[in-house]
Amino acid sequence: MSLVIDEQVAGDGATVLVVAGEVDMSTVQPLRTAIVQVLDRGAPELVVDLDAVTFLDSTGISVLVLGRRTATGTGARYRVVNARDMVARVLEVTGVRDFLTEADGARAEAPYPQSPPADGAEPVEQ
Repeated sequence: MSLVIDEQVAGDGATVLVVAGEVDMSTVQPLRTAIVQVLDRGAPELVVDLDAVTFLDSTGISVLVLGRRTATGTGARYRVVNARDMVARVLEVTGVRDFLTEADGARAEAPYPQSPPADGAEPVEQ
């Protein structure tokens, strides 16, 4: 499966990367590039929305962690939002969920309402 990344600007000025598909070794490079480009442009805040991500492997986790570290180095706020089901579980089990979902030391809430999953399953709380 391919990876689709849509860059948007939220009403509060945050840059949002809406990611859809599977994030794995064969698809991760465009996500890494998108994160680095947004931060290199000096964006004050980057939100990575994983609502439509169906799979996330260790290379995807590494890129999300790299994004957080890069943002911290530039002074930008960074958070990952809307991880669901297996993706949320992977972030939890690997111990990076709080590191990726906290903004400025406080638990980040998604600035966008979560839409119900297409299959009718309940979203996993972050």
